[in-house]
Amino acid sequence: MKPEQPFMINIAQIPDPIWQSDLLSELPQDEIHLYLIRISDYLESHAYFRSLLNPEELLRAGRYHYQKDRLRMITSRAVQRIILSRYLKMPPSHLIFETGPHNKPKLQGTSDWLHYNISHAEEYILMALSIEPVGVDIEYINSDFKFREVLDGNFNELEINSIHRENPIDRFFELWTRKEAYFKATGLGVNDGFARLMSLEGIHSVDLSQLNVNPVSNLHSFCPADHYVASVASSGNLAGYQFLAGF
Repeated sequence: MKPEQPFMINIAQIPDPIWQSDLLSELPQDEIHLYLIRISDYLESHAYFRSLLNPEELLRAGRYHYQKDRLRMITSRAVQRIILSRYLKMPPSHLIFETGPHNKPKLQGTSDWLHYNISHAEEYILMALSIEPVGVDIEYINSDFKFREVLDGNFNELEINSIHRENPIDRFFELWTRKEAYFKATGLGVNDGFARLMSLEGIHSVDLSQLNVNPVSNLHSFCPADHYVASVASSGNLAGYQFLAGF
């Protein structure tokens, strides 16, 4: 349903999470479950992970030139299968994935009640599960990245001033993850207007009247690990997060 008026979005930093090692399989309507996986912790499980993937997924993994990229792809897809299977009460190998608009992953032939999104950066995978549409992004804070070259066209004047005023590289990646998470949650692509979203802290209006997209009401950023930043975007009433390390 197309929104008839601007939506309000609450953008904030949240305290650094305390990651728990619980294995959850039930998702309350007002919670988001966030899973943080460090790829290097599961190197001994690589053969098992490969056994969960179908031939097409293995073929895709084989196309990567570098071993680290193949490992990330295989681990990521296996993680999705294992975590989602717990909530859906079905074997991991039975899940069928498909690609939605703008390459957003989704499950085929299952109930619409479970939404998820996934992001990768260097040695980490971050996955979010929710009853409502959700978007997540994690980035490694690369101090060598020439971020000033991408400010124009992606950030407005207030955002650029904020980046220059504070710790520039950290602030850039924080705001960038907010925009990425927002666009992934709405189902839009980054070409649909990255600069249109105000990513600074506060409550802002977002005019989606010309777009048939999922509204986002919460956009929160946090530090998932040293030298990383992440953001999660969601809709509906949010009671809180479950921060889960591993799976």
